[in-house]
Amino acid sequence: DLPLHHQIIKMKKVIPVLICICCCTALIHGQNSKIDSMLQVIITSKEDTDKVNTLNRLAYVFMNNDPDTSIFFAGEAEALSMKLNYKMGIVAAQPTISKAKINLGKFDEALEISINAIKLCDELLSEATGTEKTGNKSIILMQKARAYNNIGIIYYYQGNYPEALKNYFENLKISEQTGDKQYIAISSDNIGIIYTTQGNYPEALKIFYTSLKLYEETGDKEGMARTYNN
Repeated sequence: DLPLHHQIIKMKKVIPVLICICCCTALIHGQNSKIDSMLQVIITSKEDTDKVNTLNRLAYVFMNNDPDTSIFFAGEAEALSMKLNYKMGIVAAQPTISKAKINLGKFDEALEISINAIKLCDELLSEATGTEKTGNKSIILMQKARAYNNIGIIYYYQGNYPEALKNYFENLKISEQTGDKQYIAISSDNIGIIYTTQGNYPEALKIFYTSLKLYEETGDKEGMARTYNN
């Protein structure tokens, strides 16, 4: 047996790990049982594109509340995608990693990843042909919009409002191309926040009413509340 003081030192190392496991388990089961199912898929599935997509979905779930965990899962998705030459998996992983790094305050890293993500999206859009282009175009455009949104957030936090607006408008333009009302509303809200910060209240109100109408059409009460607050 270990001496008593060695046992205490060992327990001090073990207890935080046990607490972490218990907290993670509570989070998984308390937040959404689907997370537990996704974890089971990752553990049991072979290394294929389905596993990549599951890793990316998990990364997205943890993106705002636990950025480090999000970066881990998205990094695994990106690595496996490279191994499989599955570019769609990389395209999905990069905006998530970028947003998680923004949440950690790592703006330079996040900016570089977002710029690379946009370049990869453009490559995929130019390479895709026929039914593949039709099936993947909206997905690629959505990820490209996310990348522009992340760049806008970075510049907003840095106080560079003209650059933030420029990227938010790019995000809005792509969102309108895809016809995704939810993302159009989010893009509009972000632009409205910049206008508010600049003291341009008439334009801010105008665009907030636009996003409010979209949230009403999609039945998103949380979005409606957020826009009313703005």
